Amino acid sequence: MRYVFIKVGLIFLPALLYVAVQRGGNMAALSEPVKIFIVQALACRDTPQEVVTLVKQEYDIEVTRSQCQNYDPTKYSGRNLSKKFVQLFNETREKFDAGLIDIPIANKHFRLKQYQKHLEKNARNTVMS
Repeated sequence: MRYVFIKVGLIFLPALLYVAVQRGGNMAALSEPVKIFIVQALACRDTPQEVVTLVKQEYDIEVTRSQCQNYDPTKYSGRNLSKKFVQLFNETREKFDAGLIDIPIANKHFRLKQYQKHLEKNARNTVMS
């Protein structure tokens, strides 16, 4: 295996590391409403991939899964999230979970939400109709 080194300032970095450092800063700067949308979607137990899709549909902005995970204070990558977003996340999560508790069958609220997503996803599929 052959290593290629690139001089950056006074130090030499392996080429692959240099490329990773260069690509790290290409994330889109998000506006406040988009950040709030991501925090609330994650608090409602949507996966980061689902949030990426929702942000693309709602705001026509490309975001990554890892960028969305930065807004989840329950994940390691979200440990430095600002206090206002942590508070918003916790309040939204409490309200979402309160819907689970009010329904006699455990997790029925979550299952109904998943069924609704599948119905919306397959509404365009003429074979499934």
